[in-house]
Amino acid sequence: MTPDEKHRLEAIEHRLSVLGTFSATLFRRLGAPEPLITDWFQAWRGGSLYQLYSAFNAIEAALKPPPKGRD
Repeated sequence: MTPDEKHRLEAIEHRLSVLGTFSATLFRRLGAPEPLITDWFQAWRGGSLYQLYSAFNAIEAALKPPPKGRD
């Protein structure tokens, strides 16, 4: 790997890390439960795409408002 390629790879890894931290902060501010955020962040940092998708779906379900009853 050339020095330029290595520098580009490090820049991409840094941007992904920042995006993961930003997303976790956003989920916290939206009120997602901390264990779900932890699962999502762990999947982001080294899990499979399926784990990331599952963790995101769990957060999405936790943030959905409860269904409204019939009036």
